[in-house]
Amino acid sequence: MTSTSTSRTPRLGGRAVIYVARLEGELIGVLVTLRDDDAVYLPMIGIDRDRGRASAAYFNLFFNRPIQDSLAAGHRRMFFGKLLYDMKARRGCVRLDMDLYLRGRSAIHERVLRPLFVYRSGKIDGMTAALPREEKRERGDRAAGGA
Repeated sequence: MTSTSTSRTPRLGGRAVIYVARLEGELIGVLVTLRDDDAVYLPMIGIDRDRGRASAAYFNLFFNRPIQDSLAAGHRRMFFGKLLYDMKARRGCVRLDMDLYLRGRSAIHERVLRPLFVYRSGKIDGMTAALPREEKRERGDRAAGGA
């Protein structure tokens, strides 16, 4: 059986929470969450692949415990990051279309990187075409209380 514990970071005013999963007292996973007034961001997770799979640590650490804590704290939205879209969609997540700002070290660098990012975006769109999606809002909508 896995156990999870949390630690709040005082330097960030408790806005960063680190979740730790242990199996038989041994560390098998860590999740970093960042919080603002109404949203939680889960940008980083690390799991011992073999021991984590056997104990369902990924689901407990990445979904179950943070969702439970976020609901209790009154957060309205959670952002689970990129990749594993199918699994996240099965748990009720929707994909948000977002803009990416690309700024290279030089104009040549930007010209080289731009086609790679266009290609990558096309691949991700193809992989996730059938998944639920929330429509992208314009900047004015965000300022008026959306997003």
